[in-house]
Amino acid sequence: MYMQGVVTFELVTFFLAVGGGAFTIYSHLTRPQRILDRALSGVTEQIKLVDQRFDNHEALTSQIKKLEDNHIHTIESKLETNTEAVNQLRVELGKLSTIIDERIPKKNN
Repeated sequence: MYMQGVVTFELVTFFLAVGGGAFTIYSHLTRPQRILDRALSGVTEQIKLVDQRFDNHEALTSQIKKLEDNHIHTIESKLETNTEAVNQLRVELGKLSTIIDERIPKKNN
């Protein structure tokens, strides 16, 4: 028997039960994915922080390397200048030693 326009309590209850069952099944099937998504979002944030720290570390390492190279170059140039000055002093000392030896005779015992 086909009744047009009749909405019974049983019919409404049936559709609510089917809808509720479908929602419950959907909820149970997607719950693990939602939990995983929440956990992964936290891990993703931590990875971003680690990446930022690593980028900062690389930048600092690069700056330190540049400073090191600059200081080594400066030290090498100063060492070269000092070596030249010492060599000139050595030559002058040799000349002075010769002059002193010529002017002041050594005493023979």
